[in-house]
Amino acid sequence: MKPIILLYAVVLLIAGCAAPTQSISMKFEASDFEPFMTKGSGKISGQAFMKTRAGDVKFGAGCTVWLTPATAYMKELVRIKDQGFNVSNHTQDTAGAIQKYIRTTVADGTGNFEFNNLPPGEYFVECNVTWEFVGQFGLVTTGGLIRKKVELRDGEPLKVILTS
Repeated sequence: MKPIILLYAVVLLIAGCAAPTQSISMKFEASDFEPFMTKGSGKISGQAFMKTRAGDVKFGAGCTVWLTPATAYMKELVRIKDQGFNVSNHTQDTAGAIQKYIRTTVADGTGNFEFNNLPPGEYFVECNVTWEFVGQFGLVTTGGLIRKKVELRDGEPLKVILTS
């Protein structure tokens, strides 16, 4: 009898740890993303970093920086994920289709990055800034995703400080 109770407790524990799901109401429309594929005269540059509780600065050195069009679909997707939900109807096919609209660059040694020839519009700028330290039970990785929504105007350079 005890193994069954233990198994039931483990199943409940695992089920309780799974993130709840929510559906996205917007439909993915490639036409919403297409304007972001044109060549423009805009520029987004900036620096990615985080500060530790002790005040040390951890730069996003070598991190990939993503620039994603902030379409209605992406705004809802980000909102749902930021609330801690898994998105039940955001398929691998849709995620793959969105990939071709995401621009990437790699930050330099002090977390500086730059995107050129951008059309105007709203974008999400994001990267993962992580670092390791030795904790009580071994090596610990900390840090995380930093995201900022920005609006780029035609021909105007935009400087972004990407931090938490």
